[in-house]
Amino acid sequence: MTYKINYEDIMKIFKEGWVWIILFAVVVSAGILIFDKGDVSQKNDIAVRVNNEAVTESEFEKIKNQTEEAMKMEGVEIPEKEIKKETVEIVISQLLLSSFLNEKNLEITQEEINEFYKTIVAQDEQIDSKEDFYGSWESEGVDRKEVEEQVMLAIKYDKLFEKYSKEVEVTDEELREAYEEYKMWMGEVGGEEVEGEYGELTPFDELRGELKEFTLQEKVQERIDSEMEELKERSVIEGSQIN
Repeated sequence: MTYKINYEDIMKIFKEGWVWIILFAVVVSAGILIFDKGDVSQKNDIAVRVNNEAVTESEFEKIKNQTEEAMKMEGVEIPEKEIKKETVEIVISQLLLSSFLNEKNLEITQEEINEFYKTIVAQDEQIDSKEDFYGSWESEGVDRKEVEEQVMLAIKYDKLFEKYSKEVEVTDEELREAYEEYKMWMGEVGGEEVEGEYGELTPFDELRGELKEFTLQEKVQERIDSEMEELKERSVIEGSQIN
């Protein structure tokens, strides 16, 4: 599963910080991916299994319906066969992500969990407390335990991201390349600077810090993507919905 931030989001990154954008991307994705593993002991009830984690037929159908609804809200309507294919990919990605993070054996402290909820409350004007956060999901028919599982995945992802960020270096050449992309995104055409959607072009030296954070985020994400792809290649993926 990829959570790369494109240049349409760069101003948000500059203003809010990329770590929490990544974290909330996981949570938002989890919104339609939450499932109850339930009793998957019966092989014929398993829709998708990735290694030791599985989704039942009933939960697969639930996710498929939510996926279809999400697409309709975006004004996209596709054939039933394509919706099923998309759902399979979503479920595999979620199970791989869960397997990947659990494989890292990341220890999560109560302080980190508390900080997560504080950040949610601070950044969402419609949520005033941790209980409001759970209540918003419960109103959608999502059990509190399921939300807690997804929160733990989000925190683990963020912690792994932070760990890898300390191991990755960003060169000046990479910063220059990022700045060139930024200029293109802002609307510089044929070497002639023009005013973009977000105002005048900011000089490189003034953007160095933000560009470094952005480039660092991108390099760490590429590392995670690569590791997850390796995990997928050595994983056993099976189930009734797998063609």
